[in-house]
Amino acid sequence: MSSAQRLEELIKKAMLTQDKLEKQIYLAAAISSAFEKRGIQTVLVGGVVVEYYTAGGYATADIDMILPPLEKHEIETVMKELGFERFEDYRHWLHPAIPIPVEFPPGPLQIGHLLVQEVNEIEIERIKLKILKVEDILLDRLIMAQEWKDLQAQAQQRC
Repeated sequence: MSSAQRLEELIKKAMLTQDKLEKQIYLAAAISSAFEKRGIQTVLVGGVVVEYYTAGGYATADIDMILPPLEKHEIETVMKELGFERFEDYRHWLHPAIPIPVEFPPGPLQIGHLLVQEVNEIEIERIKLKILKVEDILLDRLIMAQEWKDLQAQAQQRC
């Protein structure tokens, strides 16, 4: 199976599965793989990571992925090839058949003021998806809850 076929298969699985977390993970794996083909590393961050580690104990509506500094056209090229459409600005994307927004928050990958040195990898259909380590996402949520008074992060601490 070619890499293009594998990406199409992941997008199709994301469309067909009824499980929201599974849908998000398939979608993240497809996006990660598409960027990886160009030598660009992505890391899954945010609420979907909390949802993954809590096995659905917390639910989020979107996918957040950190990219290295890129030109806007590089992001647009990859996302349009996957069938996504841009909304708001170059950082926000939506696939017409999958109602899960994708956002690329600005990097670098850090927790508070500390750069993240290591991430975990989970394997999805033979694709290695980089994801924040559980201790880093917990620390990130603690900082958000305490320093920024973020209500979502405060709710995630209870999961």
